[in-house]
Amino acid sequence: MIEAPKRVAFFGGSFNPPHIGHGLLITWALSIGEVDQVWLVPCNLHAFSKKLAAFEDRLEMCRLLAAPFDPQQVKTCAIEGELGGENRTIDTILALKKRHPNTSFRLLIGADVLEEREQWKRFDELMVLSPPIIVGREGYSPPAGYVVSPPLIQLSSNKIREQLKSKKSVWDSVPHNVVEYVRTHRLYR
Repeated sequence: MIEAPKRVAFFGGSFNPPHIGHGLLITWALSIGEVDQVWLVPCNLHAFSKKLAAFEDRLEMCRLLAAPFDPQQVKTCAIEGELGGENRTIDTILALKKRHPNTSFRLLIGADVLEEREQWKRFDELMVLSPPIIVGREGYSPPAGYVVSPPLIQLSSNKIREQLKSKKSVWDSVPHNVVEYVRTHRLYR
């Protein structure tokens, strides 16, 4: 039997930690009819040397974020950990296309990323290989012709880590199962 083509939103990021803003974005991406699935793809190492929790911890937190969703629609993908080292998005997409030739990938990216294009490896080629679905961000105007969300909730994993470090509550911005994982594994202290 030939595998039917799939339309997948590639949602890459640090997910350090994942938060409810990521969950809302998943919901929006599935609701617009452009994709059949959303794949959460935590980076192995950050391209710009940001300090991250261990890949395995971030992958597990992505699984916890995905838990309330239909498992046929939201999946976690460990490819960056499997590839090892520092990967750039285009390298990851090319590896995924090799493994899943009947799948078309769309990048789920913030409007702010379009203004950082010079920092991305082979950005223009990446946009052709995986046409973006753009998440609106306050203060950024994406070019015409793209599928764009309205600005959704504006949360920052950076600020969440600061709150966790100073022992402030993050229950309003991080799914409870992720908060419990962070506490149990003593992350972000």
